[in-house]
Amino acid sequence: MNYCRLEDTRFMYLTVFCDGAARGNPGPAAWAFVVKDQNGKILLQKAAFLGRATNNEAEYQAVIGALEFLSSDQFFGGEGTGSKKEWKLDLRLDSQLVVEQLSGRFKVKDQRMRDYLFQARTLENNFYSVSYHWIKRDENKEADLLVNEALDGNLKWS
Repeated sequence: MNYCRLEDTRFMYLTVFCDGAARGNPGPAAWAFVVKDQNGKILLQKAAFLGRATNNEAEYQAVIGALEFLSSDQFFGGEGTGSKKEWKLDLRLDSQLVVEQLSGRFKVKDQRMRDYLFQARTLENNFYSVSYHWIKRDENKEADLLVNEALDGNLKWS
């Protein structure tokens, strides 16, 4: 007997690749994220130059930037996306420290990082679920490229 698992159409599944970088630590920093649907199609790419920050601050800013943008009505033009409460987000970062902190497995001692964590936690409430996964740097090439473009001043959009 063959079994077929039907996909749960109640939820919208999005994978968000986040990256942040600082040249020097602290130094000139930027963040970026790439949103993909469950078929791997890129739906959105966004990056921004931060100014002076640490690597960890830039990584957190990438997560916060993604969660803020996806919480806004700008994503998909605010139409046809269903309730954000039905969205399941899988955020993937190449910063193991930040993933462990966001997942609650590592304590956050630095007050600035706690503030970023609080911001992320508040934004997580806009979605059905948000999970964080550590990936190798070579699995995060698209977001990494955007971060470097932002650091080099070569972004084509703001």
